[in-house]
Amino acid sequence: DVLAPLGLLADPVLGPVVTRERGRELLATPRAGRPGAVPEPVPDLDPPGLSWLAESGRWNAPYDSYRCVWVEGVEPDALPGLVGEEGGAGLTVPPVRPAGWFPHDVRWGRRDDSAPWEDRAVVAVGRTVSGWVFGFDPAARTRGPGHFFASPAAEASRDGRAVVLWTCRGRDDFPAVFHLSVAERGEELYAFTVRGTEVERSGAVPGGLDPDRVLLSADGRDRERRLLAALEEEFGLSLPRHALTEGVLPELTTRSWNRAPREGEAFAYATVGVGRPRR
Repeated sequence: DVLAPLGLLADPVLGPVVTRERGRELLATPRAGRPGAVPEPVPDLDPPGLSWLAESGRWNAPYDSYRCVWVEGVEPDALPGLVGEEGGAGLTVPPVRPAGWFPHDVRWGRRDDSAPWEDRAVVAVGRTVSGWVFGFDPAARTRGPGHFFASPAAEASRDGRAVVLWTCRGRDDFPAVFHLSVAERGEELYAFTVRGTEVERSGAVPGGLDPDRVLLSADGRDRERRLLAALEEEFGLSLPRHALTEGVLPELTTRSWNRAPREGEAFAYATVGVGRPRR
């Protein structure tokens, strides 16, 4: 007799791990005391590295902007102290979402009491196969780093290296934006931001990450793929696709990725409210 592991599938943590392939393997495994051949283990379903981020139709996500911070030499529970908002709850259990929903669909319903200039991210937290701790925002709601952008790389690098990547794919009304910043022991080593064909940079960017060679010499989606491949080569970075799209990773609300406007700096914003018209 074959019994489907309904209790396992209903578990909010373990259930998402049981993919169709792993479920077949589980059902084909002989039960205790029963004869039969043991099936071959299902191979790792996660593609290696970061290249999967550049796939078209990524998770049916409505926005084409994502950002991530990778931190070396720490445990995941140390990330709130490095980049978490002041007075925040630290790592939290993500909200339950209906089947077919993605993390950002539920996050948007949360109350946002931040200042107009602030840009706090809600990131999924985990660890890569090479030991880097990451905080990943799959659907940043802004068009990439702006005038008040302040990379969290330096603050995150207290105990080692930290890498920050922000990719915003272009559309007809605005160009693609790519930002990379790398820090070590609290000091930013180098950074660059590419908007279309314009490049802003600081520090000595290694040749393998040089935006002129990696980004400006390519077109369209190839630019994103080449940058992701360069990060894999330079740092051994990766992200677990299945855990991010189907799993239940702890979440963290970060400090703002924007600094406060300084005296004399203008900052404009608009709000849109939805409600029933008055009679």
